[in-house]
Amino acid sequence: MFPKSEQDNDDDVEGETLYYKEAGMLLDHIEIFMNLIVKGNYKEASYVAACSPKGVLRNMETLLKFKALKQSFNEDISPWLCHCKVLAETAREAPFIPNMIISLECAKAARSKNHIKFLYKWIAGERLTCFDEMAQLAERLNTVDLAEFIYRKANGHYEVASYLLQADKLIGSISHKI
Repeated sequence: MFPKSEQDNDDDVEGETLYYKEAGMLLDHIEIFMNLIVKGNYKEASYVAACSPKGVLRNMETLLKFKALKQSFNEDISPWLCHCKVLAETAREAPFIPNMIISLECAKAARSKNHIKFLYKWIAGERLTCFDEMAQLAERLNTVDLAEFIYRKANGHYEVASYLLQADKLIGSISHKI
């Protein structure tokens, strides 16, 4: 509608240069991550992914890549659980708190490797997204206090009352405001 001025052309060149620099930086970061995976440096690769610019590697595809890796003999936790741990630890600083799907995957990783203490820590530190399905997972683990806490964080007031009634915590459900 309006003709471009000479200054507009300069802005486009600078903006385009910035775009290519940013794209190059993202590609370099992805390459560093892939090289670490190939070398078997999973913990370091996890930190590179978790701290990736614009969260480009904080996604389900990356998490599934770690899930597919085998645990080596000298590691105390699997690459999958390690990556979930790093995602949760860096969630507030990143600042990308994992979405519901990734949060549930992290909860499943903690459950499958019998590291429920991690799940308690992540939920209490508000480093995962709380929602009903995660609370149901906690129910199946027979962690009454964790399930109740997650339901409360997810504003599932009726679910809290129902769960407390099922778990023979009648007094707690009566005191919970429905």
